[in-house]
Amino acid sequence: MEQLMEKVQKCFSGERFEHSLNVAKEAKILAGVWGINQKKAYLAGLLHDVAKELTLEHIKTNQIKHHTSLEKCFYEYPKIWHALIAPDFIKYKFLIDDVAVLNAVKWHTTGKAKMTKLDQILYIADYIEPKRDFADLEYIKVLANKDLDKAVFALAISSIISLTKRNLKIHPATVKCKNYYNDKLLVEDTEKITRDLWRLWKYNLESINK
Repeated sequence: MEQLMEKVQKCFSGERFEHSLNVAKEAKILAGVWGINQKKAYLAGLLHDVAKELTLEHIKTNQIKHHTSLEKCFYEYPKIWHALIAPDFIKYKFLIDDVAVLNAVKWHTTGKAKMTKLDQILYIADYIEPKRDFADLEYIKVLANKDLDKAVFALAISSIISLTKRNLKIHPATVKCKNYYNDKLLVEDTEKITRDLWRLWKYNLESINK
């Protein structure tokens, strides 16, 4: 693990490595709560942002295998591209091919329909790690320790609110995530969560720009 951490750290500049460590620790904690393999959760957290500073040119120059649709995504969704390309990069750079870990990393920014518990845990851990200060962080953290489905639904709603207010394009996977868990949960729960989140965002607009 020490050698892996050194390789991961070399992928970053600035404080992003600290963020990855925080997410890994948070994912491990949540995995313990929900009876999921903690080593996999920690590994997914450690690796989740390793492609954050990659460019499309880097992928092509190093002949990293990837689906051509990701090239279009690089321009359409620049802030989430790193997650979608990450599985290909991780297999190339770290020789890790654990499908569960790679899938969790792939969907950690957008969420998706029918997430595994490991997917859900990484999606949430990236949002609630200690250095974050989002308006609804504590709200989602409480949900995450009670009901992962509710926490994922809340995070999808929160993402949509934030992106909408910043006039940013919403990835279809996030919409599908929101719709899937909206249908899975009780109506009274989804309505309450949605109301709560709009209230939190309304009175904490400064968090939108973070």
